[in-house]
Amino acid sequence: MKRVSTTEIKRFIDIYRKSRSLREISRQTGRSPNTIKKYLNKKIELKLQNNIVKVKTQDDLLVGTYVGLWMGDGTQYYDDSYVVKFCSNKKQKDLNEFISNIIIRLFDKKPWLINDKDTNRAYIKLKSKFIYYFIYEYCSFDKNKTLTVNLKNNIESYPEDFLRGVILGLSLSDGYLKKRFCFNSISKNLSLNAYSILLQMGYNPYIYVHIRSKWKWHDLHMISLRTEESKTLLVELNDILQKLGSNKSFQELKYGPTVTFNPHHVESFERSEYV
Repeated sequence: MKRVSTTEIKRFIDIYRKSRSLREISRQTGRSPNTIKKYLNKKIELKLQNNIVKVKTQDDLLVGTYVGLWMGDGTQYYDDSYVVKFCSNKKQKDLNEFISNIIIRLFDKKPWLINDKDTNRAYIKLKSKFIYYFIYEYCSFDKNKTLTVNLKNNIESYPEDFLRGVILGLSLSDGYLKKRFCFNSISKNLSLNAYSILLQMGYNPYIYVHIRSKWKWHDLHMISLRTEESKTLLVELNDILQKLGSNKSFQELKYGPTVTFNPHHVESFERSEYV
């Protein structure tokens, strides 16, 4: 077998950076996937994940959307590399593409989309030290991210477009918007963030707390809008999506092309304890 030259290794890395696919590298270079994998070792991978040193754009709407999506469905950890991951559903193809596109536009980095073979779970995953630490500029959270995550500063300190992006990201991840808008979180501070942002946007949200201590679960904090205001918010979210360049509506991203209303979802909020 012909020796792999330094120039060829650099080509492996260039193709890998764009495609994240050993098969694609093999197709373009004629080398076997095993040979390629040998040279794309941890040292090279570490170099690849550290090649981002700044965001591609300072667009507040784009940054806010990423932050909202991460607070809702994101997680991250260090395991020999800096891993950032968004949990999703493999049936939500348009939403997965939207999230991936947000990452590409913000960081100029293409994530992997990993579909779980045995379930409907999907993961949008990337490795980057810069992206890993980027979220700390905007968010506070402890070891239990889901329970503690919230915006780092008072909402008055953030630009309006950033906050509108956050609401879009939270709505696409942990929100519900058909006949009425609802947002659920076990993080009390995150629910207060959503409540305060909606107030600043001119809405009149309600806060409910579903007390779940008798089941030894964390309380569920729920933000809700009345039907008419929910319709207005839907129009506003679609306007944000258009400004972000999406050709899909909120309902299409969140629920797919066919949207049906489940009244029992809303009724469950009526039975919760009002705060």
